[in-house]
Amino acid sequence: MADKGTQTRERILANAEPLILRQGFAGTSLGDLVEISGLTKGAFFHHFKDKADFARALVERYARNDYEMFERFAREAEAESDDPLQQTMSFLKKFEDFIEGLREPLAGCVFAAYTYESLQFDRGIHGYIAQSLRLWSAIYEKKFEAAAARYKPAMPVNARDLAETIMAIIEGGFVP
Repeated sequence: MADKGTQTRERILANAEPLILRQGFAGTSLGDLVEISGLTKGAFFHHFKDKADFARALVERYARNDYEMFERFAREAEAESDDPLQQTMSFLKKFEDFIEGLREPLAGCVFAAYTYESLQFDRGIHGYIAQSLRLWSAIYEKKFEAAAARYKPAMPVNARDLAETIMAIIEGGFVP
């Protein structure tokens, strides 16, 4: 079980994410972050050394949560069938079911919000986002490669291109 400090940090990030997606990073003041967290400025700075540190933590949390979800969908699909095409279809269906099961549409994509405001962040965050998207895409690519190896496509197909295309479609659907 996470300690109280870790739980508080997670609560701050979880509460701040919709605010950042709604107002943008530049449009969200330190006062807004303190207010939504229900903490004092001192308590906020106990968890984050500055607003840039908070930004980095938020993007890392977003990437980690989504990657863990994709990995879970992949594991579940692999447990259901030995057939790579069925695994791929199940994997995609699990993500579709997740999206359709939301009570409210997603407020947006943290990666997109950061990309829109790219001048607000250092190159390290941009690199982290790019690497995270490559990791997500690799999950799709692995599924597509396995299915294409078992079931020869009617026309030439590149698993990486297909993975990047589906990622663009999915992520593009979250851009407000």
